[in-house]
Amino acid sequence: MNRTRKRQADTRNTSIAVTLICIVVICILTIINISASFLDARNKAPLLPADTTPARDSLDADPQIVDLVELHEIPPTTEAPAPVYELTREERGLIEEVVAAEARGEPYEGQMAVAQCILNACLKDGIRPPEAIRRYGYAAPCSDLTPSVMRAVSAVFDEGQTVTDEPILYFYAPAICTSSFHESQIFVMEIGGHRFFKEA
Repeated sequence: MNRTRKRQADTRNTSIAVTLICIVVICILTIINISASFLDARNKAPLLPADTTPARDSLDADPQIVDLVELHEIPPTTEAPAPVYELTREERGLIEEVVAAEARGEPYEGQMAVAQCILNACLKDGIRPPEAIRRYGYAAPCSDLTPSVMRAVSAVFDEGQTVTDEPILYFYAPAICTSSFHESQIFVMEIGGHRFFKEA
């Protein structure tokens, strides 16, 4: 009787051991199979390094990839254009105050025309704005600036905009004074209360 029980116990232990071994083997095979599938999928679709872009020729077959690359292309940076006439901060402030003194009540084009006269004087005589303002007898600076005046000075000196293609140098306000000198020059245009002239 004891032998029979012992034999049954040995058989049961052997069955349990075999079952455990089978379970371990199955788990190992499953892990190997999953790893192999992952590596196979990775080999079929390799990832691009982060700092590379596919060559244009290799993308011709797949327009979706081409579109994606074109979508992420970075446009070339464009530098701001250089000013037509480089001004120091002090020169800009002086010109703005002179234009304000001469034309802050005039239309925007009239303010631009005054700034254009200052620029033309600088270019003609090869002098800086402070000297041009003294030499051509402009009004004393006025600190009552307006956005329009500052924009007019920037348009002329930074962007090269002009009210006229004529090289205007002189102007005066007939309602305030008379000037035989100005009228002896070549009249170009009248804006608001100012008459503008180029050199005769």
